[in-house]
Amino acid sequence: MTKRQFIEIVKKESGLKDRALAELATDAVLQTLHDRLTEGQAEHIESHLPEELKPLLSRGLTDRLVAMWRGPEKMSRSEFLGLVQRRAHLEDTKKSEYLTQGVFKALKKQIPAEEVENVCSQLPRDLKDLWKVA
Repeated sequence: MTKRQFIEIVKKESGLKDRALAELATDAVLQTLHDRLTEGQAEHIESHLPEELKPLLSRGLTDRLVAMWRGPEKMSRSEFLGLVQRRAHLEDTKKSEYLTQGVFKALKKQIPAEEVENVCSQLPRDLKDLWKVA
């Protein structure tokens, strides 16, 4: 799958017409998801992404070592959606939630079923629910 195809899935799943907003949402959600996952899990997901999207889940050596030492950033569903909202410059968290579901749906189509379950296992209950419905 190419980045263009991935973004088209996000557009379709989110009901968007604006490609730029779909790209912005994709960037924000993938970066935020990376912050929430262990470094190893983020690397597993990165390996299944189109080349143009991989930088969103990759870090330099120093940043990877720090992330491995501190572990995933703990955040609730509302904190996750708030961070996506800020990163994507969205008006409200309702829009953030809707776009996050669209990106999650596209991501779940891109990664193997085993990785889908691994991501789910690392999320807190309220965020896990959002992942599952996507």
